[in-house]
Amino acid sequence: MEIDIYRLDKDASIELYPHAHITGQIFVIEQGLIRTMALSPSAPPEGTAEYLHPSGNWSLMPGQIGWMPPHVVHAAVAHGPVRGFGLHLPPDLSARLPETARIVAQTTLTAALLERISGWPSGPVSNPARQRLLQVLVDELPQAPMLPNGLPLPLEPRLMRFAQALLDAPDDKAPLADWAARLAMTERTLARRFTAETGLTCGQWRQQARLFKALELLAEGQPVLSVALSVGYDSLSAFGAAFRRQFGQSPGRFRLAGASGPTG
Repeated sequence: MEIDIYRLDKDASIELYPHAHITGQIFVIEQGLIRTMALSPSAPPEGTAEYLHPSGNWSLMPGQIGWMPPHVVHAAVAHGPVRGFGLHLPPDLSARLPETARIVAQTTLTAALLERISGWPSGPVSNPARQRLLQVLVDELPQAPMLPNGLPLPLEPRLMRFAQALLDAPDDKAPLADWAARLAMTERTLARRFTAETGLTCGQWRQQARLFKALELLAEGQPVLSVALSVGYDSLSAFGAAFRRQFGQSPGRFRLAGASGPTG
């Protein structure tokens, strides 16, 4: 059994381009925010050549655990100063963990296990006590509560254009009927197909996209009012209420804490 442990200690935003590992990857941050995008091969409508299509976005905050299965192509962006660590697990241990990327909550037990493991050196794990701790971690992670920090992305090209446009301009307020016309679809068809592919209504998806973008801007230190306006909210109260419902804390507290840990 061999593991690879590395520290993440960056004072500015960084971007990691698409890559994959033969190992499974657990990552935990103590400060900052990391957005991870999983990429899947698919074929464009005009040809047969494969390309990498975004299949999901996840925002990892302090107090949470990210999991990326082996062989999944992914990219990542760290927003603002980021501190944390990553752990690469061998295939035999990874096979006991979920086959899809996800964010889960840290429990008291998983937090203690990860704190202990983060201090180990990389390499073979021959100590029986350490092997047992890794086994417990692998047993516990699938039981941890999944967090709604993921944003599923549609696969159909026109729906993807719609989703990508909203990601690029979260303050866009064009009604769904306008978007349907641009995409040569009826409003009803757009709404039905989008929900079928993402599990969310267009309105729900748009709000989550705005809030995840707000997380990134707050982690970079931007003022709360500026962030609210940038992501399409007309008032601080509406933005604050939506943010608290999604993340369990106010945007001001998240920003003032420097995204350094759970603030309640």
